[in-house]
Amino acid sequence: MGKGIRKGRRRKDGERALSLAIAASGRGGRKENQKQDDETHHEHQLTLALPSFRKKHQKRLSAPSHWLLDKLSGVYAPKASPGPHKSRECLPLIIFLRNRLKYALNFRETRAILQQRLIKVDHKVRTDMTYPTGFMDVIGIEKTGENFRLIYDTKGRFTVHRIQEEEAEYKLGKVRRVQLGRGGIPFLVTHDARTKRSLSLQSISRWIKLWKAARRGRGYGQKKAPLEKERMSRNERGDER
Repeated sequence: MGKGIRKGRRRKDGERALSLAIAASGRGGRKENQKQDDETHHEHQLTLALPSFRKKHQKRLSAPSHWLLDKLSGVYAPKASPGPHKSRECLPLIIFLRNRLKYALNFRETRAILQQRLIKVDHKVRTDMTYPTGFMDVIGIEKTGENFRLIYDTKGRFTVHRIQEEEAEYKLGKVRRVQLGRGGIPFLVTHDARTKRSLSLQSISRWIKLWKAARRGRGYGQKKAPLEKERMSRNERGDER
């Protein structure tokens, strides 16, 4: 009889000790979890307090393939500046002058050419080496009397297309958005982020002709009569092919 009582007491003592240990571990776990939550909240507050800067670098392997940059010439590639064309659909000026035209051998020579204000994009002087030129842009070099228009080849890559002075007086713009402005006056937005007032609501994906402004250094001004929609060989990549 005495042995049974002692065994029962031992069992109860063991169960009580186990329950106390579980409770203690639960309290410790809650404290640890609360500590981790406090640290996470503190890190989140620090993250919100720090400003988010725009990335200023571009890895060569992740650069657009239509830039035609070889991957063994360095780690980084020129990062396009903010501008009228998207970063994945543009060609920075430094790549155009150094890699395509071969007018410069390196970064320093390209900067010297642009700082002399010799390069014009859409009849405006550009000194930014990473300025994003894009589809249908006209690049002019007054010192050599050359004019180029950026178009795509059959594989969707930018090609150097030389044009005459008469053809450089205009460019084509594709209508991306049409809406009504103040006073019910319609306006349209082209693929190169130009906003033009329109006499009537034009259809989206239509091409319009933009002429060079009369005043010097103004770029392209008033739009003329819209061109008929056609399947051009130099159409934008992925559109109307």
